Amino acid sequence: MNCVWLDMFRCMNNAELVTFNERVFRIRKRLGEGAFSFVYLVQERSTGKLYAMKRILCHDAVEQRNVENEILPSVRPQHTKRQFGAKRGTIQDELDWRKISGDFMAETRLLSLFNDICNGLNALHSLKPQPYAHRDLRPANVLLNDDDSAVLMDLGSARLAEFTVVNECRARQLQDYAAEHCSMFYRAPELFAPNVGDKLDERSDIWSLGCLLYALCFWESPFEYTFDKGDSLMLAVLSANYRIPPKSPYSKTVHDLLKFMLEPDINRRPRLSAVMERLKS
Repeated sequence: MNCVWLDMFRCMNNAELVTFNERVFRIRKRLGEGAFSFVYLVQERSTGKLYAMKRILCHDAVEQRNVENEILPSVRPQHTKRQFGAKRGTIQDELDWRKISGDFMAETRLLSLFNDICNGLNALHSLKPQPYAHRDLRPANVLLNDDDSAVLMDLGSARLAEFTVVNECRARQLQDYAAEHCSMFYRAPELFAPNVGDKLDERSDIWSLGCLLYALCFWESPFEYTFDKGDSLMLAVLSANYRIPPKSPYSKTVHDLLKFMLEPDINRRPRLSAVMERLKS
């Protein structure tokens, strides 16, 4: 089954028609849902082919569109996109079947995809006069092109990277924003429990990037195991309590790169330039 993504549209009912990229689809049924999205089985009217269509919830459509319109003209198109119809789907789609089959990704391909993701993220982090942070890096927000390159999407969650928590009210606002917009298994420690005086920047994305690399290796976030056991996800994140599977097929280079990014203290966490330098070496 192929996949089609829409980044925002109204609630969909069975038998409803949806137009996307000048193609018309009929909604057949809802297949499932996540924290911020729904997936529907749809059928293209002209061909009769079945697709999975993902609807991403947007609580403030105007704000999201304004953010995208502001930053998209400034970023390079190779590794960042706004809206897609894609036959190969997202990296999350691939990880789902790999988890079922127990099939690890080859390290060379893993690092190639990760490098593409870093290039896309770098387009946001290097924006002038101020850098942006993506804020919701995860496998479901990375598409696979036909040439097997990775492309970062869902830029509507992006915000100015630098933020100072000046009072308790701002701390609560940041915590509420993160709970709504930042997937919990990939959320940086400073977004779980912000304190007055905290200074945030684009390094919040580096934590998420580390979680994403872990998922490329082992099919899920490093903290889903803790959550599935019923233990505190927040405590595990705040202490960077995760494990490398004992039978990991990956090199010490990959394991060290994970540790490099999964630093719970944002002030000690590397910037993207340092991560990309390690990739080159």
